[in-house]
This record gives sequence, structure tokens and C-alpha cells, in this order.
Amino acid sequence: MKLSAKKRTILFISIGLLLVLSLNFFQKEVRGFFYSFSMPVQKMLWRSGNGVSDFFEAIFKARNLERENEELNLRIQELLSRQQSFEEMAEENKTFREALELGLQKEFRFDLAEIIGKDTNRDAILIDKGLKNGITKDLFVITSQKVLVGKVAEVYQNYSRVLLISDRESLLEAKIVGTNISGLLKGLGGSQILFDLIPKEGEIKEGDLVVSRDFLIGLIKEVKKVDVNLFQQAEISPFFEVSNLGRVFIVLDF
Repeated sequence: MKLSAKKRTILFISIGLLLVLSLNFFQKEVRGFFYSFSMPVQKMLWRSGNGVSDFFEAIFKARNLERENEELNLRIQELLSRQQSFEEMAEENKTFREALELGLQKEFRFDLAEIIGKDTNRDAILIDKGLKNGITKDLFVITSQKVLVGKVAEVYQNYSRVLLISDRESLLEAKIVGTNISGLLKGLGGSQILFDLIPKEGEIKEGDLVVSRDFLIGLIKEVKKVDVNLFQQAEISPFFEVSNLGRVFIVLDF
């Protein structure tokens, strides 16, 4: 079966394209060879008004465009990375401003830390500050609103593990604001906190504010009284949710 002149021309150009792409066509000798080899075809196409006499030159330019496109993509990635850094700095400055507005710097010496993970087996989080930052065990960890999150339980070189106040091993003394009523905060796990060992004669009610060492804990959610017991209990609704935390303050000194 004979091919038409147009199909033979397309086939010839396609074969030439494959050969060019398989060679190092940036070399002057190779490029010159294909210019000479394809000259009759280019003349024919030019005279026919097809406008593709620069076919092979277009291939070389396409390669240059590809390289420029790669460089442009790298530049875009760099700019996106810088933008993310600026956004993180802005968020960090916002957290500091909130703390300053509440006067935390007058009450405590603190360091800002970012949460980098959560312990899936416990009510605990990991923060990006450790021994090299002067962090030690048992330091309190709070939010910019002065809400108690937990205490540093383990310290490593570059990070620390913080036990949340809702963890089963967490025990803290606490009291009701505006009263002399005190008790013991016990973590129940799963973000639940129990206010235990509250004197039976103490008048507590739903909505009372609970604090520990002047740190905010939460509100009384439900009071549990048993006539035969010497103490009463209450469920606490904490002021923070782990999923909403991003940055926290480590209290270095009171």
C-alpha cells in the first residue's frame, strides 16, 4: 500500500523527531547534521505555506522551555515554603500577643512550644522543646489563655512528652474560685476529668469555676453526691480540646 505524499512527509518528520530525542541534540555537530538532512523537507513545507520549517528548532526550544519550567517550579516551591514560614511566624506572634495581653510575662517566665504529635495510647502530647532548651520534668504547660494543659513527664534532647490533666496518672490539687472548697483533680482518660475528695459540706454547683495553682481548669459539669460518703465528686468540663491546640507555653518559673 502506497502512502500519500503528506503521510510520507509526516512519517519522515516523526522518524526525525525520534532520532533527535534519542541523541544529545544540544551538540553543534548533531544539530547541524539534522538541519542539512531535513533541508529539502523544510523548503518544501515553507513553500507550501505550512509554516513548520522551524520544526526542529522548535524541538530545541521545547527542551529549553522544559528546563525553564523546572526552574520555575523550584522557585514556586521556595516561595511557598517562605510563605508557610511567614504564616507560622505570624501565628507565633499572635500567640505571644495573647499571652502579653493577659499579663503572663509578669507572672511567669515561659517558653513557647509547638505540639508535634499526640500519644495515641495515653492522654499525652509531644512538644518541640527539650533538654537543649532548658526544659525539665514536672514543668507546667499552659495555653496563652492561662489554661492548664498538663505537666512535662519525659524530657529528651529535642522534644518532651507532656501528660495532659485528663490522663489517668494525672493528680492535681484544685479549688473552686471564690470559695475555700478544695479537692483533687483526677484524670479519667479520654479527655475526662473528675474533681474528687470534695468535702461533703461544701456547696458546689454546675458552672462553678475550677482552678489549680491559679491556672484555669474548667467548669463543674455535674455534681455527684452519695449520702454514705464523706466526700462528694464532680465532673469537670475542661477549657481546652487537644485537637484545637497548636502552640503551648512551658512555665519555666513562677
